[in-house]
Amino acid sequence: MAEDLDAWRQEIRGIDSEIIRITARRMELALKIGQYKADNRLPVKDFRVEKEIVERSRSMAASLGLAPDFIEDLMTLLMGHSVHEQNKLHQARRQLADSQLKDVLIIGGLGRMGKWFSQYFQSIGFQVSINDINADDIPDSYARHVDLKKDLNRYEIILLACPLTEAAALLQTLAEQKPQGMIIETSSLKSPIIPVLKTLQAEGLKIASIHPMFGPDTDLLLDKNILICKAEGLCSNEAATLYFHSTSANLVTIDLQSHDEIMLSTLGLAHLINLLFGITLSEQNISVKDGRETGGATFLHQTHSAEALLSENHELYFDIQALNPHRSKLYEDLQKVLSKLTNLVETGDRSGFLALFDKTRHYFQDL
Repeated sequence: MAEDLDAWRQEIRGIDSEIIRITARRMELALKIGQYKADNRLPVKDFRVEKEIVERSRSMAASLGLAPDFIEDLMTLLMGHSVHEQNKLHQARRQLADSQLKDVLIIGGLGRMGKWFSQYFQSIGFQVSINDINADDIPDSYARHVDLKKDLNRYEIILLACPLTEAAALLQTLAEQKPQGMIIETSSLKSPIIPVLKTLQAEGLKIASIHPMFGPDTDLLLDKNILICKAEGLCSNEAATLYFHSTSANLVTIDLQSHDEIMLSTLGLAHLINLLFGITLSEQNISVKDGRETGGATFLHQTHSAEALLSENHELYFDIQALNPHRSKLYEDLQKVLSKLTNLVETGDRSGFLALFDKTRHYFQDL
């Protein structure tokens, strides 16, 4: 039997080597495709291809008796690395000049999410124009739209990817211009813009409200959520069907009026925990370097999460906390939990702590 074990291990070593060689060949082909895209000024990302690869891989895995989720994770890793390497080759984006292409205007197109949406719509066959306060920095691969009070009717879509504090004023400007195309707003909170959304509806304009629940560094939409906000007079579902249905993103329909209350936990609390961790750590007598060298997996995971948040737009994270009308409840709940945990530990109430731990564990098991 020992001889069999050695033989099996040797066979696995050979398979591992073959996997690495095949992966290298896949990357070689991906780079050739990337170079072709760069030479012909084609967009790197093709979200339809991503969806096709995942569906085909899951089907093949099932037919071979493999776990589809495992193969999906593997293919996602390979695709993500391919996109990353192709991006290195793709310094310039193509200028879409075909008059038959559909037009989209991205307001705030030089912001991080604005750039993501610009690349996304270019990848699904749109000619992209950008309106941004830094108009001189707009790449040659996109058209410029300087004045929002002129020439809006040529766009099939006008998408807002602007700061939350500017969204209401920009939507009001669009309401006054009455463009014929669909207006898509992407604000992280909806309460500040609900009044102007009603104005747009009253004017008979096509307005959709969505919320992409991912950051601007997202290369693959697999397992990412896009919230589709429904309310009387909104055409959010139409926007989802027309412009995002072909991707592998999860399109989740929620009520517009409930959006901000839901975001209290899924956005506000998550951000707040990372801020509490990062700020507290920064005020203790331990460097991040020392923490990484001595910390366990939980510390490293939390540090990575906090660093990712702190590298983003600070103004946005303040607005998400400050402009949510339900924020007081979040802070009260958090303080109650902290007080409860503090009391259990300070009083040595082991059974109470374990009971709370077990209750919370069951909550996550039921998700």
